[in-house]
Amino acid sequence: MNGNYIEETLINEIGLIGDFIERDKEIIFLNVMTVEADKRIGKLNLETYPIDKNISYFTNYPGQYIKVLSSKSQFFFGTHGSENFYFLDLYSSNIVKMDWNGNYSIQQFKFNENQLELNPEKIHNPVDIIDQLHISEPFHIGSHLNISQSNLLIPIEKGMNAYGTIVFDTEKKTTKIISTFEDGLEEILPNQALSAPGDIYSQTAIINIDPDYAYEKNNIHESRTK
Repeated sequence: MNGNYIEETLINEIGLIGDFIERDKEIIFLNVMTVEADKRIGKLNLETYPIDKNISYFTNYPGQYIKVLSSKSQFFFGTHGSENFYFLDLYSSNIVKMDWNGNYSIQQFKFNENQLELNPEKIHNPVDIIDQLHISEPFHIGSHLNISQSNLLIPIEKGMNAYGTIVFDTEKKTTKIISTFEDGLEEILPNQALSAPGDIYSQTAIINIDPDYAYEKNNIHESRTK
């Protein structure tokens, strides 16, 4: 807990680990350098791997794999009080609940109009996707999940901008849409979507706000109240 170096495990067989989740010296990882779906998610034991070099791949990839030459900060999302976890791939509309044996269930989210559609047979350049987001402003799931004991908060984006948040009840399998969070400062900072998870144990969430935007809104609010 003091930040001291303890040990290092070198895994030459993997191009680049984009994210991993750990339990009892085992990790489940995502290899972001491969376009082969059956070599994308794997599991290994950190104690025995230096000796046996054993990696177990989840060959039955959960859902449709969209091949994008890019990455993001987090793909796996742990749950509080459970050994299950969630997996959200880049530009995917599938929220995948997984266990440590590779078993999974998929909750797919579809928008009624103008949904981001990417060809699963093509390898996509992220620049082309960003151009599509700017030009046609399609709806798509954001890159993070916020998890409580019975709900998922899933950000909705329209093009490059936050649009709203889906509240998914994992027990009842129902959804609600939140268009605006009322935080007591809504006249200054009208929030529409959660942009990143906080600590799952404190069940918090983070909203990112451009400081220039906040400063501008605050000046407008002060001029109205004078």
